[in-house]
Formats: sequence, structure tokens, C-alpha cells
Amino acid sequence: MVVGETGSGKTTQIPQFLDAAGYTRPPASKRSEGGEGGGGNTSTSAPARPLMVAVTQPRRVAATTVARRVAEEMGVKLGEEVGYSVRFDDCTSPRTRIKVGTGSPCLRPASGDRRLLPTPTPLSPPPPKNNNPQQNST
Repeated sequence: MVVGETGSGKTTQIPQFLDAAGYTRPPASKRSEGGEGGGGNTSTSAPARPLMVAVTQPRRVAATTVARRVAEEMGVKLGEEVGYSVRFDDCTSPRTRIKVGTGSPCLRPASGDRRLLPTPTPLSPPPPKNNNPQQNST
């Protein structure tokens, strides 16, 4: 959960930062490779689904608007890497990495979706503001 000032980017920027930093990438799949010559047993599993950042909004219009804006800023098609889920309308795909939605439709699947299970992720707090102008000057 992120708390911050209005207009600070909690809804549109932080999910993009997490995506760009690799938090939405699945862990590398393990392969068992044999020696050279092709005689070894090589097993490749199906590609893992990406992890997901969930963003909640209080209203349908807000959720769809935010998803549209984030998709546009990322240069991707809405419903693919960035999608939304509101009551009676799900615009996501198996490739969705950032999902915006109203509370229940967005978070209800988390109970069965391993990509949304809580994982401790350390986020550094911003440095404290220094309101003393004498210390700010160089």
C-alpha cells in the first residue's frame, strides 16, 4: 500500500516504475540441459505468466481512465500489458502486468492468483524534507 500527496504519481507513475524495475517479470524458468551433441534431456516449461501490480480506484470511470493513461504512457495496447477490471467488464489478458480496477473486481482474483500474493518488497522512504533555508543553500 502506498500513501502520498494528491498528484504525486501513486496511481500512474509508481506502477510504471515497478514494471520498469523488473518487479513484474516472472522469475527465470529453470531448464535442465544436457551436454553438447543433443543427446541430453532438455525440458522447457511453458513460459511463466508475468507478475502483476494491482492499482485500485474507487470508481469505474477512474479505473478505466487510469488504465488508459498508463497504457498510453507506456506505449502499449490497453488490455495487454496494462488492463483494467471493473464490475461486469474485464479488459486484461494473461500478459497483463499492471491491472487497475475497482476494489472487489481487481482484488478478488488475488485469492487464487499467485501473481498477486503479498510479497515483502522493501521500498525506501524519501529523504526527510529540510525546511531550514540556511542549510539548503550552498
